[in-house]
Amino acid sequence: EAMKIAGVKFDHVFCSPSLRCVETCTNALKASEQTHLPINIEPGLFEWLSWYRDGMPKWMSLEELKNCGFNIVMDYEPVIKATDVTNVKETSEEYYMRNYLVSSKLVEKYSGNLLFVAHAASLDTCSRQLTGKPPRNEQDLLTIVPKATYASVAVVEQLSNGLWQLTEPPFPPLMHTNNVNFEWKILLD
Repeated sequence: EAMKIAGVKFDHVFCSPSLRCVETCTNALKASEQTHLPINIEPGLFEWLSWYRDGMPKWMSLEELKNCGFNIVMDYEPVIKATDVTNVKETSEEYYMRNYLVSSKLVEKYSGNLLFVAHAASLDTCSRQLTGKPPRNEQDLLTIVPKATYASVAVVEQLSNGLWQLTEPPFPPLMHTNNVNFEWKILLD
C-alpha cells in the first residue's frame, strides 16, 4: 500500500521462481493496485545456489503457477534458463555474476520501471555491479543477508549520464514487531 500511496508504478515485473517470491510479488502488485502487470519468472533471480548443497528445490512450472491463479507471462524468455541454475557449488562471486547478468540484461532490454522480486541477498547481488562496485566476498555477503528483512526494498536509478546509483526508496520499509527496519544505505558500502 505504501507503494500505491507514493505513486510508484511499474512497467515490467520479474520474479524468482521460488513460490514464496511469486506470492510476495503477487501481493505487492495487489496492494499497489497493479495486478494488470503479468509476472515474468526469471530463474536467474533465484537465491545463492550454495545454500542447496543437498539438491535444488523443484519449482512449480509456469502452467502450475498459472493454474493456481498467478498472473504469469507464459512466453517470457528468461535471461538464464531453469536448466542452467543447478550449480550447488556456486561461489559468492558466481552468484553476484549471475544476478548482475540478469539485472544488466533486463535493464538493457526493457524500459521504464522494473520490479524485481527475489531474495534477501538479491538486494545487493542485483544492484552492486550495476552501480559499478565489485562483487562482495562470501564473508561480506553473509554479513548483508541478515540485515535484509522481509520485503526489504532497494531502488536503483539510471542517471542522465547512463550510470546507475542506489537511491532512497520513495516509501518506508515494511515493519512488523519482529522485523527490524531495513536500512538501504548498507548496500552502499
